[in-house]
Amino acid sequence: MKYLLSFLFSTALFSGICYAQQESRVIFYRENNITGAAVTYTVFANGLPVARLKNGSYTVFKCSPGNYTFRVEKFRDTEISMRIEKGRTYYLRFGLKTGMWSAIPEMIAVDSVSAYPAIKNGMLKYTDMYIPAERKHNRLGINTFMGFGFEGIPWIITTNGDVSKANFGGGYGIALSYGRELGNYFDLSADLGYQFSELRPVLKNASVTFGRFMVSVTPAFVINFKKQEAMRIRIGAGPDYYFSPLLNIKTSEIPGGFNEKWKYSNKAGFHITGLYEMDISERWSVSYGLKYYSVSYEFSSGGEHYPSDPSLQKPSGSGLDFIVGFHYRF
Repeated sequence: MKYLLSFLFSTALFSGICYAQQESRVIFYRENNITGAAVTYTVFANGLPVARLKNGSYTVFKCSPGNYTFRVEKFRDTEISMRIEKGRTYYLRFGLKTGMWSAIPEMIAVDSVSAYPAIKNGMLKYTDMYIPAERKHNRLGINTFMGFGFEGIPWIITTNGDVSKANFGGGYGIALSYGRELGNYFDLSADLGYQFSELRPVLKNASVTFGRFMVSVTPAFVINFKKQEAMRIRIGAGPDYYFSPLLNIKTSEIPGGFNEKWKYSNKAGFHITGLYEMDISERWSVSYGLKYYSVSYEFSSGGEHYPSDPSLQKPSGSGLDFIVGFHYRF
């Protein structure tokens, strides 16, 4: 019995040593770089995901001998075909080249003389083998925007002859935003926010500010980049509802001026958006783009004064905004 156990232990140990000698390794590493630092890239071997490389990391792919083609996501230019021999270790360095619109991945086969110092001296962090990361379809975040209205209304002529204009569109704003991807090509989002516009140019002794709350719903078509899953363009259009519009007039310090608040009726409008979105991590994304919107207001009530000019009785609030958004995906 003792000899039998000894034989079985020796056989198992010998088999393990033989397997370890036959097993090969491919080490992928990515050095620290500011460019694209927040984006994680997936590496494929023969069409199957085997690693996810974060900035300043490396991972080890253990494999059997044979022919392999490695590729970074859908970037065909990164493909490297190799004959993996048993018991050997190979090194593939991942990097980013600066392109016209974004960073372009590259992958280069290097030897241990180049790879080992880069991994050790660069203090790269080891990451486990690829764990499939399910794309998060929901997002919640903040959209900030600034823009201009199409119709400025002359309000004050300064002593220098300059005309300071009030505007019912444009200005600065912020909105709470929720969105959900509906498959690969459609998206639906809703925003609740506040925006205000001021006299332009701004005056020290007078102000006219138009503020309004808004609710927007945007069905959108999604254009995905074939070579970069972390980036996409959303083009959409939808309804807006503006409520509690208020024109706050403070011009009492100038001749003929007064202080008063004019209320305007709640109104519906519509908008068209074009946004570029990029995932900066598995949980966070950033977007920016343009929003065109159209709406017309109507004077409701004031104090001792009221507007006699038609452009103030029924002002246009249409304009164009530049949007920047930050979202948490879940």
